[in-house]
Amino acid sequence: MIAQGMVRNVQFLRAVAAIMVVAFHSVGAAMAYGPHATYLRFVLDCGASGVDIFFVISGFVMVYTQTRKPKSAMEFFINRMARIAPTYWAMTGLLILILAIHPSAFQHLQLNPGWALRSFLFISVPFDGVPMIHVGWTLEYEMLFYAIFAASILVRSPVWSQVACLVPLAGLALAGIVLPLEFVFGMIAANLFLRHPKLPIGLPFLAIGAGLLLATHYFGDFPRILRWGIPSFLVVVGSIYLPQTNSRFALFLGSRSYSIYLVQIFSISAFFKIAAQYRFAMDGDCVAAICILLSVVLGCLIYEVVEARANRLARRVFRKRGFVAAE
Repeated sequence: MIAQGMVRNVQFLRAVAAIMVVAFHSVGAAMAYGPHATYLRFVLDCGASGVDIFFVISGFVMVYTQTRKPKSAMEFFINRMARIAPTYWAMTGLLILILAIHPSAFQHLQLNPGWALRSFLFISVPFDGVPMIHVGWTLEYEMLFYAIFAASILVRSPVWSQVACLVPLAGLALAGIVLPLEFVFGMIAANLFLRHPKLPIGLPFLAIGAGLLLATHYFGDFPRILRWGIPSFLVVVGSIYLPQTNSRFALFLGSRSYSIYLVQIFSISAFFKIAAQYRFAMDGDCVAAICILLSVVLGCLIYEVVEARANRLARRVFRKRGFVAAE
């Protein structure tokens, strides 16, 4: 079925995007701590574009799932909160606990009650630049999109509902906040796929998009929306039109991509502190590759210990309160 196929490829692409961001920060840390990476150095040019792929995926998934299985505005937003917030709150709480016990554990991080509260409320970007978990800035954009999308569901017509979602996103772009337009790219991809599910564009779109991302070095002066946003759109569209993966390992990683993405703030910092202390006799490529692998493994463990359980608990609580329908 189309829905099942779409989920399989998007799940795998989530894993790819998360690991791209982990690789970007791992290689950057390797360069900062001394052992310079050579073969993985290219990741510094394109690895951060994993965030842009995430944003396009979000726009795609929200339109696709809401079209095929509509939810009320309240149920939609609560489901999104149940998916995103518990793990993020748990990781933020862990960070606060570590800082309370060992204030110098993280460079450039100090325990600040106001910053902590704004991080929990997903509103730190306008005040602090980034939340306490620095990669969480992307989640604040995600939550803004979810709020706008949920409000647009109140418009009964499916077409006008999407128009109602586009208007504030376009307004943000006109105000200079351009990144949310990548959610619009995902919405366009969803509408294309819903109307034309069998176009022969998978491989060429994916190849062109991936090629443009890998060639980021040559487009460094371009605005992010052009440099990474449009190639990410091509990658997502190409992925959904390709034959779908049956790899259990790919789907395994995809389902754990959120925890892999969040855990890097702990795994990368701890790994390179240990590496610097014991002066591992390895080049930067080996050190960065080990750090990436450990981050992925730790993210998978965090999924089992924290994310899966926290999400189940949140949904159970919301169902008991009548906020979402029983599954």
